[in-house]
Amino acid sequence: MFDDDEDPEKTNMLAVDVYALSIILWQLWFKRLPFEGKSIHKIISWVGKGKRLKLDAEHHPSPPEPLKTLIQDCWAQLSTDRPHMQKVCARVYVCADRYNGCFLIA
Repeated sequence: MFDDDEDPEKTNMLAVDVYALSIILWQLWFKRLPFEGKSIHKIISWVGKGKRLKLDAEHHPSPPEPLKTLIQDCWAQLSTDRPHMQKVCARVYVCADRYNGCFLIA
């Protein structure tokens, strides 16, 4: 029926993994729990409306531009607009190389 690469369910699961990684990268950079104090229902509604966590928090520096754009690309509203995990990993390595492996340390 479908090749593995064409399976819509598999493609959707990978897009969810990419989104989840963006939240983990955000959490590592800002050293805070994402969506702290919000119920799961509010988070789902908020994200479903296209809202995202702030990338310029008060009392904390913004992530470097390559990391910031990676996070934004990975949490794109349309799952089809999110990069494939292989490309995400390559971009993480580029960020790590550019910042001597310390790009998640603010």
